[in-house]
Amino acid sequence: MRLQFLLIQLLSTLILSLTLVSCQSEPSASAQNEVKQNTSNNDTATKDNATTADLTDVPDGLKELVKKAVARAYVPTSVKANFGSGYWHLGAAVNTSKPGDRSGYEGIWFKLDENQLMTVGQNEKNLYQGAWTWDEEKAQITFMAPLQDDWWINEWKTINRGDLYICMGNTERNPKSTQFKLVRKHEKVTGE
Repeated sequence: MRLQFLLIQLLSTLILSLTLVSCQSEPSASAQNEVKQNTSNNDTATKDNATTADLTDVPDGLKELVKKAVARAYVPTSVKANFGSGYWHLGAAVNTSKPGDRSGYEGIWFKLDENQLMTVGQNEKNLYQGAWTWDEEKAQITFMAPLQDDWWINEWKTINRGDLYICMGNTERNPKSTQFKLVRKHEKVTGE
């Protein structure tokens, strides 16, 4: 059984390595200015979302963070429903702060609610809560959490393959080349 698990893990890491896209080079100054201009225009256009967000089920200590997430970008209902179904398990990762050491994030999952509240857990345990947002135009997801320095709390470009998302750094707010996969499952703990 242990050998099967190791073979599956090795195979998934190999597949992830083969399918990940190489990081792009640093954008030009004019491209960076264009991104900043578009971001500031987008921020202005979406600030109204924060005042109309349904924060009924959001704990008091996280309401400001969720408002900030909602204000960053309008998240379509279909995207909220997609991310809001199931648990997103952290899979193979490359270029993390602990190269080759998966033990620190084995069993990590994300529960992304439609109100943009995020719960991060490991196996059966809920670890902490935060917020998430999605930039439809850039296909980027951002995870935010107060007082957390886990490497995944950041902004990520994504490639979607059904119940699998490949998340990559090298964005405006995340210059790291870290890449990982998120796999949707229906349970917190899987029998792997």
